[in-house]
Amino acid sequence: MTQEQVIRQIKFIETVLREQNYNLPKNIVIDTNYVSASAYGQCKYNLIKQEATIRISKPFYLNGKDKDIISTICHEFAHAIMPEENHSKKWKNIAYEIGSLFNVALDSSQRTSEYELNDGKNLKTIFYKKPVGHFHCDYCNKDYFIYKKPKCSSYQCSHCRTTLQYFNDRVDIDEKPKTKNDKIEIILKLKSKGYSVKNISKEVDLSTSMIYWILRINKK
Repeated sequence: MTQEQVIRQIKFIETVLREQNYNLPKNIVIDTNYVSASAYGQCKYNLIKQEATIRISKPFYLNGKDKDIISTICHEFAHAIMPEENHSKKWKNIAYEIGSLFNVALDSSQRTSEYELNDGKNLKTIFYKKPVGHFHCDYCNKDYFIYKKPKCSSYQCSHCRTTLQYFNDRVDIDEKPKTKNDKIEIILKLKSKGYSVKNISKEVDLSTSMIYWILRINKK
């Protein structure tokens, strides 16, 4: 969808929900410049102003499937109607009702960021070319790929609650690079594997401008 189509779709859904007497806030603000690697949409509720801001991720609506975009908009409207409920049973009932109005299935067990885009990928692959690693469940034989460094190494499988084993898929760095040459070597290695400058800067603890300069002077 284009930006204009998304705005029209949000306004249309708002009109229908108001006609159906759903408890929407007085004002609905539309934000189509929202960019996120972890979610396709977001609803921000301002209790004082009685206002809800519906945000739809720009990379998503430019690359996503129409039914998933409509599903995400309905999902965020459910949050606007029941801002205090998060993903409770009451919220799920409202979400299913709204989804049925627009012939889309709202699967509350699936994160919207897991929807596939038109090219078969998901939202995170737009921001990160390759996963930094993955967690593996031996019991379910399932892999959970991640695109950012994990905050800790002990996670449980969402299905069987077995402790997951972490595998680093990016590059093996046992310790931080000590010398300038070590950093340059790692920068060139990561760049050759297709990683972005932003993620390289996190790996070697250098600014992106410095990495651009190093890549330029070491360009063959």
